[in-house]
Amino acid sequence: MLIALPSNIICSIIVKRWQVDQMKLKDERTKMVNEVLNGIKVALFSFGTYVLSSSSHELTPQ
Repeated sequence: MLIALPSNIICSIIVKRWQVDQMKLKDERTKMVNEVLNGIKVALFSFGTYVLSSSSHELTPQ
């Protein structure tokens, strides 16, 4: 019993540090994916407005 308590405390400290490191890495990955997706959204939006503006010129009666 005397050995189990300190070893349990040490193990829980090690696991907590590992979890904190893992969450930091996940946060960095999430930020990177969000940045990529926002770039794709901007590119698609600008392309969509270009297509709509060019198609509206074609559809207007002359």
